[in-house]
Amino acid sequence: MQPITVTCPICHVRVPENSVTCPDCGRNLAALIHLARRSAILYNEGLRLARDGDFAKAANRLEQACELDPEDSKARSLLGKVYSQSGRAKEARSAWEYVLQKRSDDETALAGLDMLTKSAQAATSAVRRDKRRASIRRLALIGILAATFLAGVGAMLVFSSVEAPQTDARGQSAGTAVASGPQSATTIVPEATATRLIPSPTVAPRATAEPTANAPTAPAPTRQSPTATPYPNLRPAVIAALSKVETAETLSITVTQDASVIQLTGSASSAFARYRVERAAAAVPGVGQVVMNVTLLYPVVSGDSLWAIAKAVSGKPDYWQEIASSNGLEAPYVLQPGMQLRLP
Repeated sequence: MQPITVTCPICHVRVPENSVTCPDCGRNLAALIHLARRSAILYNEGLRLARDGDFAKAANRLEQACELDPEDSKARSLLGKVYSQSGRAKEARSAWEYVLQKRSDDETALAGLDMLTKSAQAATSAVRRDKRRASIRRLALIGILAATFLAGVGAMLVFSSVEAPQTDARGQSAGTAVASGPQSATTIVPEATATRLIPSPTVAPRATAEPTANAPTAPAPTRQSPTATPYPNLRPAVIAALSKVETAETLSITVTQDASVIQLTGSASSAFARYRVERAAAAVPGVGQVVMNVTLLYPVVSGDSLWAIAKAVSGKPDYWQEIASSNGLEAPYVLQPGMQLRLP
């Protein structure tokens, strides 16, 4: 944490570190010193709450400290550790990566990111191991069911192949005849099987009528396809409606039409301006739907950082990564006053 220097606003004399009174004019600057040291006070409160195990309140105090002093890497590093202890791994990673942008040798941030990487790898390995075990159990169950089914089919085939011979009322097998004569010379003669041939029916050919030369031919019916009513060109009316809105927001907007759907593409400097553009286009007669592809632009001023801009526009500090990706920014993410950042 950087040492805090307080200067008297009246005589512009530096106030000693352990004093609350201006050494030149004698004014009491206790309130000003308290405000200047508010970040350090919040850091100490967050550290105490984190040691007591109250990570929710500790994160709140440290977030306030980081808002007051965005360059305080020590407070942000501790905030990442509190996030990690609370199970908020994504926010912890974002805080530590921001610290490394300012101080690439910060040991707490490096150790925290390494711990998060190992935890993620362990979780991924555990998920893969559970999936493999589930697949093995599923294959084993399928094998057991298949073996049981095949055993049942085999048993059915064995029992169906064993059939008892059919007998008539006299106890003789069907398909044999007993010849008359002495019982001592009984001869079993098989029955003769007579085959009766049935002639197949003859089908007479169907007579077909031959066309005559003078027979009139009926014309084939024709189907008339309905003609679609073309949509009127709404672009001039939409452009005229947009021209009545502030010129600064309409210069970078392109109007395209697909039937009754109007698509607006471009950028606007505020959400209110984008809303006015959409309302103006929807009010044009004949417009059925307005599709908005208009992005917001944020003008960078002196002292801005990606983390502070993300916190201000979305309330989420880790939103700075999406802003950097949308604008093609790379480390060390230096912002120049006057830049126009697209907000995804």
